[in-house]
Amino acid sequence: MTITAPATIPLVGQNYGNGGDLLNTALALLRSEANTDIGTANTGIATKANVLESVTSATGTTYTLALVDAGTTVETSNAASVTVTVPANATVAFPVGSRVKIRQVGAGKVTVAAAGGVTLRAPGGARTTAQYAEVDLVKRATNEWVISGSTEVASGTATLTAGTVTVTDASATVNTQIQLWRVTAGGTAGALWAVPAAGSFNLDSSNAADTSVVGYRVLAY
Repeated sequence: MTITAPATIPLVGQNYGNGGDLLNTALALLRSEANTDIGTANTGIATKANVLESVTSATGTTYTLALVDAGTTVETSNAASVTVTVPANATVAFPVGSRVKIRQVGAGKVTVAAAGGVTLRAPGGARTTAQYAEVDLVKRATNEWVISGSTEVASGTATLTAGTVTVTDASATVNTQIQLWRVTAGGTAGALWAVPAAGSFNLDSSNAADTSVVGYRVLAY
């Protein structure tokens, strides 16, 4: 949409001597200011049009970012797990500061992977947490990208036996942060907590008769 000012404003005071001249001058100034305001409004309209989201649909289980993805959103729609690869600068030369958003529309979680020579900074993990989760990628340096958003390191389920279960995870440390929730109640439910250790973590219940199925999400190692 473009706003246009009238080509002329009637000079209503043109037959009234000096008073008319003053009025005509005032009207000319008003028209000049109106054109300035209209120009500003049209610029704002154009700017808003430019920030509308541009979406690329990725329907398969693998996708490699292309230069055209900079400043856009890549939506994945597969029901299976999806891997989105960030290419090396020598392959696709994204300018430093480029941003790409990944949105998981399908049921398959999205893992962001690095091509050879690329470093991903992902303190909260490089995998989406659930359907409709969004992940932001920002190119920080030539072959360095930062990942943020609705991400996780790992997730899964485990079934308690007599109120406890051990999950093997080679990356786990005593500082691993884990989120828990009860998927299916079993036995006599108790309070849940996680006890991380080197190479594994325990999921425990306050009740030894708890045989629930427990969901877990690793937030950080």
